[in-house]
Amino acid sequence: MERNGERDNRIENAILEWRKREERYSDLFGFNVASNKLILRDKLIYYDKIANKFAGTKSIEEQYALRLLNQERKNLEKRLYPNRVIRFLRRLLVRVIWTGIIARRDEKDVKNQIQQLQGQLGRFGFSVDGDVLAQRIKTDNSSFSIGIPSRYFSEHERMNYSLMFTKDETGHYHFQGYTASLQDDKNPEQDKSHFFSADQQNALDYSKAYNLLSGRSVMKEGNWMKMDFNDKNANGEYAMREYGGKYGFDLDKVLADLPMKEKDELSLFKIKHSLENGMRTSISFTREGKEETYYIEADPKNKSVVIYDQALKKITLNSISAKKDSNDVLKIVSKANDVKLENKPKRNSVKFN
Repeated sequence: MERNGERDNRIENAILEWRKREERYSDLFGFNVASNKLILRDKLIYYDKIANKFAGTKSIEEQYALRLLNQERKNLEKRLYPNRVIRFLRRLLVRVIWTGIIARRDEKDVKNQIQQLQGQLGRFGFSVDGDVLAQRIKTDNSSFSIGIPSRYFSEHERMNYSLMFTKDETGHYHFQGYTASLQDDKNPEQDKSHFFSADQQNALDYSKAYNLLSGRSVMKEGNWMKMDFNDKNANGEYAMREYGGKYGFDLDKVLADLPMKEKDELSLFKIKHSLENGMRTSISFTREGKEETYYIEADPKNKSVVIYDQALKKITLNSISAKKDSNDVLKIVSKANDVKLENKPKRNSVKFN
């Protein structure tokens, strides 16, 4: 199989590169490179490098090419070094040199992988110690997972995360995604878990995963997303419902229609940002000179917001308005989400345009 003019077999590609070099030398100097000892020595060194570089390949095609390459190395050795003792000493020297080179190369490769993985994890709000990652990478398993200590989002709600890593055909590990599990100490029967893919299309950080598992909606790339807890696949993962821009939910208009006296730009930005991230956002109404705290959540399915009282019971805006006198001043002010963190694929998806 070829890709962009190159074979998937890295050993074949390396040998073809050497052949191109031989052709250039032959054209430049007009002699038969196959009989030039200087070029043959360079060729043997080049083949030593290829053989040691790809010695641990898992590809069947590359393993076959490697066996042929090693046979050619032996032929070159006999031709250049007829004395058996000299060949033995040369092989011993090559082995010692390449053992050191490979060790340094592998150590550098592990460090690079750790940096890349930590960068990927950081985008999702996770942090894993480099020594832990190095230890798991060096096991050379096809995949591995790392658990994250529980994070409490409230007095009785905690999230557990299991990070999944898989190795590609080149031997490098990538962050595939994470399983997020919401556990409610007061209502253990309400525990939920879901796998969140790390691919760009579905990437959601750990806090949005919590908000989705809590039944709230979050915005991702202009679309609102909400889990359907009544629809699971064979793996026990929930279907994700999407409400696109054409569906008709306009959060700006919903907020503008609320009887808010103060609608300054900063307050609206904070409220909107909080709701788009799936947070239950606290607000306060000033009634009879006293502030009363309520909470709101985005409700794209019903093109509205959900309002809760201080006991987190759903109420309507009319029920609040009915309590106030005509001279009352209704005032909504934005507050930061009171949820404090203790620690600082797309499947069955239905999209409503």
